[in-house]
Amino acid sequence: MSRLYRFSVIILTASLLGVFFWKSLLATQTRPERDLRERLVMAHKILAMEGLIGPFGHVSVRSTDKAKFFIARHESAIQISLEDVVEVDNNITPQLAKERDLYLEVFIHSSIYTRHPDINAVVHTHSPQAVALGTLRVPGNQIFPTTNPGANLGNFISIFPEVGLVRDPEKGFRIADALRAQNGILLRGHGAVVVGHSLEQAVLRAIYLEFEARTQMESRKAGEPVFYTTEESDLFKDTRAIEHAWHYYEEKARRDKN
Repeated sequence: MSRLYRFSVIILTASLLGVFFWKSLLATQTRPERDLRERLVMAHKILAMEGLIGPFGHVSVRSTDKAKFFIARHESAIQISLEDVVEVDNNITPQLAKERDLYLEVFIHSSIYTRHPDINAVVHTHSPQAVALGTLRVPGNQIFPTTNPGANLGNFISIFPEVGLVRDPEKGFRIADALRAQNGILLRGHGAVVVGHSLEQAVLRAIYLEFEARTQMESRKAGEPVFYTTEESDLFKDTRAIEHAWHYYEEKARRDKN
C-alpha cells in the first residue's frame, strides 16, 4: 500500500468522522426545539378535544432563544401539524404578522413574553363557560375561585374590560399588565388567556379555568358561592401536579384520534 494511498484513506476517514460529528451536534442542538414544537402540536389537540379551542384560539411556547416563541400559523386546532409551527420574535409587528400569515392576535403572546420573562407558555381560548364568566359584573372586575382547579389560576382572575380583538402590541401589553401576577385573565365577551412556566402547565390551567367557570356559573344560579381566601388559593396556585395530568390528556387525545 503506497504512502499516498494511506494518506488518502486517512483524509477520507477524518472527513467522514467530521461530517458525522457535526450532524450529531446539530441533532443535539435542534432536538429540544423539535420537542417543543411536537408538544405544541399535542397541546392544540388536547385543547380542541376538550372543546376549548376550535377554528379560533391559539397556543404558544417560548423558544430556547428567550427572545422568540413558537406558535402555529393561522390554522384551526385540529389541522395543525409540525410543519405549521413557526418561530416568532417577541418584537413582531402587525405588518410582519400579516406577511407571515400569523394569527391577528399574536400580540397576546408576544406582549406577555416581553413583559414577563418567567412565563414560558401562553394559551388563548374561547371556551364557552369562561366567556360567560367574563361577562359578569363583579367588584373590581375580579373573579375569585371556588374550586381547587380554579385556584390554579391564582388568588383571583381579572376581567379585562376592553372588547374587540388584540390586533396590536399596545393592547397586548395592557393585557399582560392586567395579569397582576396571577395565572390567567378573562377577556370580556371574548375568551380567556392563561399562562404557565411550562406548556403543560398552561394547558392544564386552561382546562381548570373552564371547570371553574362551569362550576361557578351553576353555583351562582343557586345562590352566593363561597369563594377561596388568598391563603386557600395559595395552596393550589402553583399547579404542582402536572406530569400525571398531562399524560392523561395526552393519552386521551391519542385514543380520541384512533
